[in-house]
Amino acid sequence: MPWRNGGGITHEVAVSPEGAGLDGFDWRLSLALVAQGGPFSRFEGVDRTLAVIEGGGLYLLTTGRPEILLDPWADPLPFTGEEAVTSRLPAGPTLDFNVMTRRAGWSHAVRRIDVEGRSSLTIRAPVVAILCQEGDLRLPGLDMRLRARDCLLVTGPERALDLEGRGRALLAEIAPRDA
Repeated sequence: MPWRNGGGITHEVAVSPEGAGLDGFDWRLSLALVAQGGPFSRFEGVDRTLAVIEGGGLYLLTTGRPEILLDPWADPLPFTGEEAVTSRLPAGPTLDFNVMTRRAGWSHAVRRIDVEGRSSLTIRAPVVAILCQEGDLRLPGLDMRLRARDCLLVTGPERALDLEGRGRALLAEIAPRDA
């Protein structure tokens, strides 16, 4: 779908409630190819996190912060949808992963995870997304395999999640604010 500000296109990975538009989602996951710098769309009442997964990175200038470089190794950057955010590209297009939650009812946290061999994660949030950034990851308990750009959405109660293989991923945990 087109960006709200008309500056590009995003690919929705998942949204709740299903089929919700940009003004009606509780939470939203998307991938965006950023081919040129410019202002970000504003989302009143929304908390956002951005992580670059491919490409030369992107410089972000946000309200009250120094310019920061997000590249495929940088920590995901949280910011509010009300902030005036502008980007510039130092080395060509980038692909980024976006997580957005409507602040009145939802919250989220995003982090990078590196997998070498086998590891186990304790998942406490009722909605979890694992986006494989690179490598080959297996989830033996779910009989699933993730490769670059694959995203798995898991819902349910607190649980352990086993990962095997070698790679890098982004883990997004989404929960209602009252949880």
